[in-house]
Amino acid sequence: MVGMMLHRETKQFQVRYWDVEGPAGNGSGGILRIGHVSDFHFDPKRGTLPECVLEKAMKELGTSQLDVVFATGDFVNDDPMPSKELADRYLSPLKYSVKHGIYASLGNHEYKRRNARDAVTKNLSTAGVRVLLNESVRVGGAVVIGLDDKVSPDWVNAKGAVLKGLSEATESNAAKIVILSHNPDTADAITGWIQAYERSHPNPPLPPVLILSGHTHGGQICTSSGVPYLTYMRGVLDYLGMSYTRLRLTPFRLAFTVKKWTYVEGMHKLAPKITLIVSRGLGSHAKARLNCPTDIGIINF
Repeated sequence: MVGMMLHRETKQFQVRYWDVEGPAGNGSGGILRIGHVSDFHFDPKRGTLPECVLEKAMKELGTSQLDVVFATGDFVNDDPMPSKELADRYLSPLKYSVKHGIYASLGNHEYKRRNARDAVTKNLSTAGVRVLLNESVRVGGAVVIGLDDKVSPDWVNAKGAVLKGLSEATESNAAKIVILSHNPDTADAITGWIQAYERSHPNPPLPPVLILSGHTHGGQICTSSGVPYLTYMRGVLDYLGMSYTRLRLTPFRLAFTVKKWTYVEGMHKLAPKITLIVSRGLGSHAKARLNCPTDIGIINF
């Protein structure tokens, strides 16, 4: 009975609306209306993403008069093959109702199998989704920087990609900067890189920065007040001196999904000009959720 309840909650879906405010930068421009979606874990055979949730999400994104959609990784669970159906059937039609199209970064599940990253990237690109791997692009009045996942060998190039994007933003008088990075554990490092750049390049000033992430699924199993039980488990494991490599049971290992559970979901102000938004995602490990609905974000930035 409990299992049925937890499975039923994987079909609970929310549209969350965020207004990001920040000091004016060196550019000028109107509001960028963003759709943010993350952590599909699309695998019809395993049922990690209920079809009803995916259809609701795509309908909301397609009818919300968006300027752009950003997808922040974990398109598949482990097998990369379903990414073709996800891209062709669900994401490709969406691009026609979004002014500037769809841009994506990859997540750790794109590295679960050999060559999975290349297969997922190819399927998304063929369907018209621009995958950004440590590179930046101009989208409307914004510079968008997409980073490879933290588990990727190419993560070592992420800092250079951010600094290059910041330089492009100031040189082109961009009104805002958006950074796509799957794991919110990277947010503090990214903030440090931005602040170091500002100290060494005070003029012209940087515009506001929005970091978009996923990965955590909001904790999936939470208290009635929305606190993930994994945070309590992590505290006990840390107290006992247990590390990820010493653990064998998956529930315990999930406590190490992130190093910093502070950024488990929602909006966080990291600095006067820097905001982080973390999605709870669409898919669910073990097909279970409690007090943690799946979501997409509609963001005015």
